[in-house]
Amino acid sequence: WKYNSEKQETNRLAKLSSKCFATSYGRLRAIFDSSGISCNFRHSLWAEAANYENDTRNLLVNGKDEKCPHEKFYGEMPSHSKHLTFFGNIGIATISKAIKLQSKLKDRGIPCMMVGYATDSSVKTYRLYNLSTRAVFKDRNVTWLNKTYGEYVKSKKRDDLSTCVHVSLFTAELRWSCLGLQASAWR
Repeated sequence: WKYNSEKQETNRLAKLSSKCFATSYGRLRAIFDSSGISCNFRHSLWAEAANYENDTRNLLVNGKDEKCPHEKFYGEMPSHSKHLTFFGNIGIATISKAIKLQSKLKDRGIPCMMVGYATDSSVKTYRLYNLSTRAVFKDRNVTWLNKTYGEYVKSKKRDDLSTCVHVSLFTAELRWSCLGLQASAWR
């Protein structure tokens, strides 16, 4: 009798955990799809996305309850709950103030992507993915662009293309002017 009821309970818990895993994987796919992250890039970020999904899922309040799971377990809301942003949000992390002398036109920040919350650090600290070095770091000084990764990549390609067109038109005009011809003559 005791063996049979334990076996039924084990089976019930196994079914429940498989449903939880399926739900989590569905949420991970939704996170990646809404961020515009390609399939190749997903493999390197799946652990960060799973951590983000877990942190945000523990903030969701069930319809029956008045408190989220994190608040029920710890007795208080997590520090990052007041500073939420979406996975894949592009931001500019400001470069340290230690570099005193810089050109006025030089970039003062690093484009990065939000991949989670630094729960072990001070309030409003995020886990950020550096798009150029492909490394994850923690920082508080971020200005959010409110663009997904996919939108940022598309706008970056458009900007690079328009820059190339402007530069090539400028060099063509410069060549024409060196030859003593008017640029308007060939337009």
